[in-house]
Amino acid sequence: MQHFASQQAPDGAIYAARKNRKNLRSKTERIKLQKTALFRKISTQKNFKIEQDESQLSVGFFGRVAWIVRV
Repeated sequence: MQHFASQQAPDGAIYAARKNRKNLRSKTERIKLQKTALFRKISTQKNFKIEQDESQLSVGFFGRVAWIVRV
């Protein structure tokens, strides 16, 4: 097991260096931006519905859009 820590194979050969990976943080940030764009589109006026009774008025998401927003 010591050869793993020293980055050498059991025969003494040095392991090849890993490839440079893309910054994974930028991918998660991109996904977060896409989600916020989605919810910005959902929160437009056409998706808000008004329900009213004799004594109260409710403004919010109803139906399928409400299910999406709840998730």
